[in-house]
Amino acid sequence: MFIYPSNLLIDIYTGDLGYPVVYFMFVVASMVLFFWVGAVDPGYVKPMDMESGVMLDDIAVNEIDDDMEGDNVEAGELRHCSVCKIDQPLRSKHCKKCGRCVGRFDHHCFFIGNCVGERNHTLFWWFLCVESVTCLWSVKQLVSCLRVRDSITDWFYWNSFALVGLIFLVGMALVPVGLFVMHTYLVFTNQTTWELLNRKQISYLKNFEAWVFPFSGGCCPNIKAFCCGLRAMSGKWKLPE
Repeated sequence: MFIYPSNLLIDIYTGDLGYPVVYFMFVVASMVLFFWVGAVDPGYVKPMDMESGVMLDDIAVNEIDDDMEGDNVEAGELRHCSVCKIDQPLRSKHCKKCGRCVGRFDHHCFFIGNCVGERNHTLFWWFLCVESVTCLWSVKQLVSCLRVRDSITDWFYWNSFALVGLIFLVGMALVPVGLFVMHTYLVFTNQTTWELLNRKQISYLKNFEAWVFPFSGGCCPNIKAFCCGLRAMSGKWKLPE
C-alpha cells in the first residue's frame, strides 16, 4: 500500500491529508481496542454476586460440562461450579482456559487472549467494527495500487507484489468482517456465541424453539441493553414465565 502509489500515498504526496489522517486514526483505534478488550475483566463471577440480592429461584442451570457433575440437573435449578466453588448466575459459564466463571459468557477468544463476557462484549463488538472498516479500507487501497497493462503477462509482472498482498489481506479481512456480522446478529437477538452454537445442550434453552430468543426484548431494546445495560443486568437475567 505504501510501496505502490495507492490513493492514500498519492494524497500524502499532494498534501491532501484528510483521508490519510482518518485511516491512521482507525488503525490506532483498532490497536487500542485490541489491547483494551484483552486486558479488561470480562465479567468474572465472584461469590458476592450471589449474595447481593439474586434469589436462587431466579437462576436457571447452565450447560453441563463433561468434567463436572450434574448430568441430571434440570432447567430452573441452581447450577454450582465445583471448580470456582460458587453458584453460577443464569447465562454464565466456566471457562476452562481462564479457569474462572464468566457472566453472560460469549466465548474465549484466543486472538485477544481473554474471555468475552458481560463486561467486555460491547468493547469486543466495537473492536470488530473498527477492525472491519480498517481491513476493508486497506483492501480498497491495495486495489487502487493495481495498474492497467497492455498484456496479461505485463499486468502480473507489475502487480505481482500488490496482488499477493491483496489476496493475503482479503483472507485476513474475512475473519473480523465475518465475526462483526455474526456478533451484530447476536446483539439484535440478545444471544451469545455460546448460546447460539450450543443451544440444544444448554438446559435453559433446549426447550425453546430455534426461532425463539427468550432474552430478547426486541431489536431496539436489545441494542440499548447491549450498549448501556449489560453490567446492570449482571446476575439478574431471567427466563420468561
